[in-house]
Amino acid sequence: MSEDNLHTKIQDYKARICVVGLGQVGLPTALTFSKQGYSVLGYDINENLLLLLSQRKSPFEEEGIQELISKCVESGKFEPRENLNECVEVCDIIIVCVATPTTNDVIPNLSYLENVCKS
Repeated sequence: MSEDNLHTKIQDYKARICVVGLGQVGLPTALTFSKQGYSVLGYDINENLLLLLSQRKSPFEEEGIQELISKCVESGKFEPRENLNECVEVCDIIIVCVATPTTNDVIPNLSYLENVCKS
C-alpha cells in the first residue's frame, strides 16, 4: 500500500487498525479509535480477557469504559480477536501496547515486545 493510499484511508476513516495488547493502555486506545469511526481489531494472548470483551464486559475499573466497550462492540467497530496473524493480514495499521515491566536492575524487560514482533 502506498503512503498516499494509507493517508487517504486514515482521512476517510477507512483504515483498519489492529491494537495488540488490550490492557490498561491498549484497550482505551482501541476503543478511542473505534469511537472515532475506525474499524478496530483488538488482539491479546489472554483468552479470558477476549471473552469478557466479546461479552461487552470491562476487565478493569475505569470511569466510562464499560459503556464505551458496549457501544463499540455493538456498533461492530471493535472486535476482540484471538488470532494475531489474521488481524495483521487484514489491517492497515498495527499498534503494539504490551507490557514492558522493569527488571530488578531497573532495565525494561522487552520480552513481550520481542515476542509480538516475532509473531
